[in-house]
Order: sequence, then structure tokens, then C-alpha cells
Amino acid sequence: MPQDNMGYKVVALSDKDLAKLYEGRLKLDNLDENEYVLITDMNGDIVDKFCFQNDKMRKVEYKTIENSFIGRIKPKNVEQEFAIDLLQDKDIKVKIVRGVAGSEKII
Repeated sequence: MPQDNMGYKVVALSDKDLAKLYEGRLKLDNLDENEYVLITDMNGDIVDKFCFQNDKMRKVEYKTIENSFIGRIKPKNVEQEFAIDLLQDKDIKVKIVRGVAGSEKII
């Protein structure tokens, strides 16, 4: 899967490297400010989600959006989880969500 300009990177880690990451002994290189990181195990299964901000990895929690007009909006996939997290981050002033037609940008 190509990762250029997706707004997030997929990083596959071994069990040893996952332990180092959680212990703070593994630093991921080449991350841009506010870039999302999808951590997978070596089988490609999702292990965790982070956002790189202020030189730190911030854990991305599952969030929904409440709206009195249409009710609760839930993300359908990890890309939508990242989009909802981005939209709710008050520290990021300019936000862009892009994708091809039919990619469910209107959650």
C-alpha cells in the first residue's frame, strides 16, 4: 500500500520493538508534525494508533461526534478515526481531509 501523502504512516513492528516503543526506548523516525501513525504487528494486524505532536507520540483514542440533527457519528475505519481526531483537535488550526469520490469523507 503506498503511503505518500496519506496523512498517516503504517509502521509494522516486531513484538520486541513494540515493547521498546511502549517503554519509550524506540523512537520512530521521519515523522512530520501532526502525522498519524498506525502501528501493526508483523502480521499486519492493527496494534495501536498515535499522532506525532510536539515531538511526542499521542495515543489516538476512539471518538465519536455527537450531533443533535443526525445523532452519533461513528468512524467506520481507521482513516475516519484519524479524521475525527484531527477535526476535534483544537490545537490544529487548518485542517484538510481529502480523498477520492466515494471514500466516505462525509462520515
